[in-house]
Amino acid sequence: MFTFDLIVNLTKLSFDDIQYEVENLLIYLGCNSQIIKQNHQYILEDNQLRMPIICPEVNSLAIHYSHRFTLHCLEQLQIKTQTTLDIRPTGRAADRLAYQVPVDSSSYIIYGNGFSPVLCGDTYQPIPLYLFPPLNPETNSYQDLNRWHYAYQSLVDLWSVYGYGERFALRQLQQVGSPFVQQGRSLCQRIEQLTGKPTYYFLDNRRNWSETQDRAHKCPLTGKEWLIKGSTFNDFIGFKCEESRLVSELSSMVRTSPVRPKNTR
Repeated sequence: MFTFDLIVNLTKLSFDDIQYEVENLLIYLGCNSQIIKQNHQYILEDNQLRMPIICPEVNSLAIHYSHRFTLHCLEQLQIKTQTTLDIRPTGRAADRLAYQVPVDSSSYIIYGNGFSPVLCGDTYQPIPLYLFPPLNPETNSYQDLNRWHYAYQSLVDLWSVYGYGERFALRQLQQVGSPFVQQGRSLCQRIEQLTGKPTYYFLDNRRNWSETQDRAHKCPLTGKEWLIKGSTFNDFIGFKCEESRLVSELSSMVRTSPVRPKNTR
């Protein structure tokens, strides 16, 4: 991944004058996966506002990847500052050197973790959303997919709290009939229609049951065998059903059966 500084001229302005535009600009760039979402820094020096960012590719900030909300923020910034946004390359992200944007993927997977909710079905690496046709053509954006992604992260946070909304979060994440999963599967169908490539939904599996039960459970939609032979807990995908377009993992919460004490009587 590549690092840049976004620089705004503040010769006749204060940060308060352009805060709304720059904050929304970063939000919209993140929604397209043009930048990696994080807690961005706002650095003031020499009448300039500098914002360090990380991008998946060296050309991620190309204007044709931006949707209309991003373009509006850029236009408003230019009007206020009387100059265009300065984009300066600064190097590579040291902790993300191994990442490469997947090309020629044979399939896709909708998955909630990662900077993008769409993974390559071959490498399991996230793919920037700007490389896909927009799911919301009227805004040239991915609003529906972004909303699902935000909801996934919120549900995982709720599950991790324990005792408050854990059961609700689990039902939403791993029950195939939940509104959340149904929305995700609908997004899979739209991506498959737009790209012509199989698109699978990653169904969470956070069940506290035995390993035997885990491996024996069937596809929740078709009732058919879907265990991938030879799968282990280290594999990202342990289950796959072509018919339902569902994939899942072997549960990391499986319990081993306790050893029964011998009857000494």
